[in-house]
Amino acid sequence: MSDPHIELFLEMMSAERAASPHTIAAYRRDLEGAETLLRRTLSGAGAGHLEALLSAWAKQGLAPSTSARKLSSLKQFYRFLQTENIRPDSPAHNLRAPKQGRPLPKILSEDDVDALFQSAQKLSGPLGMRTLCQLEILYAGGLRVSELVSLPLAATGRGDNCLFIRGKGAMNASCP
Repeated sequence: MSDPHIELFLEMMSAERAASPHTIAAYRRDLEGAETLLRRTLSGAGAGHLEALLSAWAKQGLAPSTSARKLSSLKQFYRFLQTENIRPDSPAHNLRAPKQGRPLPKILSEDDVDALFQSAQKLSGPLGMRTLCQLEILYAGGLRVSELVSLPLAATGRGDNCLFIRGKGAMNASCP
């Protein structure tokens, strides 16, 4: 039971959108896999079928990012069916991808921090001084790297030995 519209969709992706062979293969796996799980042609599936499919993926233990990618494939397939006047609607239109967790920030061990400072101390001249200063600001101020690299010169409180940092939320002052 292979939906002939899947092949039409893949041909369109290849010809009109110049999708790579890897992309075409991924769409094929997603769409044919969904069809196998549903035990019906995709072009005839309804919103309830697709909701059951999302539930089945969750029960299989698929990562939310994988389910979201598969759902994206389905949405594009149904958009194609609408554009080609094969279907008047998209059963995937109102489906929402599973929420994806946000990755925890990566932190360095004390040994890693020590190694960074030791490496910076080996550098000489202005580059070494700048690197050591940046590490001190990162470590002592608890800054994110993105906050450090976006600090303008005006963040320094010229005469009062302060550094004004605008991170998430309000502006903070870091003074000795």
